[in-house]
Amino acid sequence: MDTQMATIVVIDDDMAIRSVVSRILKLDQHRVLAFEDGEPALERMNFDEVDLLITDLRMPTPGEEVISTLRDRGVKVRTIVMSGYVNDTQARNLESLGVKDIVEKPFKVPELLDLVRNCISPN
Repeated sequence: MDTQMATIVVIDDDMAIRSVVSRILKLDQHRVLAFEDGEPALERMNFDEVDLLITDLRMPTPGEEVISTLRDRGVKVRTIVMSGYVNDTQARNLESLGVKDIVEKPFKVPELLDLVRNCISPN
């Protein structure tokens, strides 16, 4: 499958997860900017120039807060949530915030790459 290079922001407070996801995406020829928490990402990034956001939920600045803040700013970046557990209420809330997909940790690399490729495909 041909995919175009995308700019992807990865936010996860677990350094191992952040590192692995970043490495996988870079090997797939994407530009990756990684952050250990949502607050510095919100402060430093112009999300209008980001093709995809991949974020954890449980961090000092929760992923839902990051997504909500971006929506309040009028930014509509495609989003994948990574989490060890998402209940039905959270899933509905995330869907209402425009979250494209939820990946359950631990995830398989092909599963993550398929979701990323589907999110950044032109159609």
